[in-house]
Amino acid sequence: MTKEHPWWRILVATDDVDNASVTLIEAGCSGTEILSDSLLAAFIQCPKEALSAIHTLEGDSLRVSEIEPLSLENWHDTCQEVWEEIQLQHFKVIPISAAEEYSYSKQTIAIIPGMGFGTGHHETTSMLLQFIDDLAERRDEFSDVLDLGCGSAILAIAAERALEAECLAVDNDGAAISNAAENRGINESSIILVHGTLDCVSEKYDLLIANIYSSILLELSQAITARTKKRATLLLSGIQIDEADEVIRAYQELGWKLLRNETLGKWAALRFARQNG
Repeated sequence: MTKEHPWWRILVATDDVDNASVTLIEAGCSGTEILSDSLLAAFIQCPKEALSAIHTLEGDSLRVSEIEPLSLENWHDTCQEVWEEIQLQHFKVIPISAAEEYSYSKQTIAIIPGMGFGTGHHETTSMLLQFIDDLAERRDEFSDVLDLGCGSAILAIAAERALEAECLAVDNDGAAISNAAENRGINESSIILVHGTLDCVSEKYDLLIANIYSSILLELSQAITARTKKRATLLLSGIQIDEADEVIRAYQELGWKLLRNETLGKWAALRFARQNG
């Protein structure tokens, strides 16, 4: 652990790990890992303000049971226990702990995980990877892609590789962008990374991917639509199943046709096609 970038691991006991994960992210955690049906770990920098916020959230359904400093090396060691390859039709994803472990292959995407920014194993990321893989059969329709809330950039790199498209990846978390830049380098990717929000984006895209929480998808529905071309495709996740209907209605009202509604665990992933300009 360096003095400049200390990381902390917080163990949280809860009756609802998915809702608690959302709550902890909103409180300032950079990522979470679900350990069981009643226990999750949250990872955080800048602990003073965030830990204070987390303690104010403690109640009957969320209880902080342990807080410990964590080095990047320990983070990688922790992840080694659950890392597995993800094989899809057009590419596979292999999480690694260091760039030296990987030799470039066009059929393989290597991901060095940051603190919770994504290796493809979370249900939402897994479903979107499958959506992207399915779209590879129609790659001629996609010349450019926007990945909003890119995290590790796993989805942007997958879209670039499977669709042979130019990709812009945006995230408002500087640590996520740093992790994404590392993954871009080891995969010899040309995706463009932007540290910022959707307000930084002025162009329109054939494909827009957003793996972010439902509340943000609803808040940004008009702005997201405004960044897409006529007949664009939209891939959304980060949506809990009981919130999916509200998200679907909001985007249908803006001219999107729902093509797929997949679920895995407690999460939903949606694929839309734009019907009007």
